[in-house]
Amino acid sequence: MNMDLPAHFNNRILLVDDNEDIHLDFRKVLEQTRDMNNVKLDLLVQSLFDEPKTEKRPTVKFQIDSAFQGEEALNMVRSAHESGQPYTVVFMDVRMPPGLDGVQTIRRIWEEFRFTEVVIVTAYSDYSWDKLVEELGLTDKLLCIKKPFDPMTVKQLAVNLSKKWNTAFQVRKYIQNFEKEIGEKARALDELIENL
Repeated sequence: MNMDLPAHFNNRILLVDDNEDIHLDFRKVLEQTRDMNNVKLDLLVQSLFDEPKTEKRPTVKFQIDSAFQGEEALNMVRSAHESGQPYTVVFMDVRMPPGLDGVQTIRRIWEEFRFTEVVIVTAYSDYSWDKLVEELGLTDKLLCIKKPFDPMTVKQLAVNLSKKWNTAFQVRKYIQNFEKEIGEKARALDELIENL
């Protein structure tokens, strides 16, 4: 998996779950800190198997925030957008009593910020895929995984959905600039015609 990302890549992720242990599990998977024991192990494997030294690819470093309730998550998403640094992916639990559940929170987020990528992470089968589609609509902004989650799946989702979000953002920005440029040229042409 190619993990090289441009310097301007938005890497903000929001974890939403009422269980602090789940937040810790996600952080272990997504923060990817390499300690000296891992480096020593890599060197030992290289020497034992006479593998050539390879340059390590840079790992993706995500900026990870945590919310423990739906309303808190909604406020954090709003604040992130207002600061100009929106979340690219939200990993959302379904059950978070009391208050908004995960599906209600997603609906409220999408009412304001429809481009947010969401992964529902749940141990329960409260919502079938059909029920989720009925509640939230059929969209390419929603995926589901079950707890306990597979670390590789979480990494791939975080990287690929962040890349998807960033690509879509660049396309929207390009279209806005293109429309602005066309508008300016149309106004200039109108002025030229009026002055003839």
